[in-house]
Amino acid sequence: MNAPAHLLGLGLFPLPEAARLAQLDVRTVRRWAEGYSFTHKGQTHFSRGVMTLVLEPVGGHRELSFAEMLTLRLVKAFKGAGLSLPVIKRVAKQAAADL
Repeated sequence: MNAPAHLLGLGLFPLPEAARLAQLDVRTVRRWAEGYSFTHKGQTHFSRGVMTLVLEPVGGHRELSFAEMLTLRLVKAFKGAGLSLPVIKRVAKQAAADL
C-alpha cells in the first residue's frame, strides 16, 4: 500500500498511542487536540484545541503526527509548571503568528 506523499515522514500515531507516549489520559489528549464544548450560565461554548491538527479523522479515528504528539508533551510540561490552558493557547497562537 502506498501512502499519499503528504503523509510520508509525519510519523502518525493513533490517538490512544499518542496519549500513551505522552503519558496522558486519552480523554485529555482528545480535548487538547480537538477542543471541546461546554455549557456556562446556560450557553454552550467551544474551547478550541491547543494546536492545529494536520489530518481530519478518518472513520471516526484520529491520528496525530509526531509533532502533534510532542506538542502534547510540551503542554503537559507547561501545565505541570503551573500555566493554565488558556495562557498556553494564547502564547502558542502568538508564537505561531510570530514564526
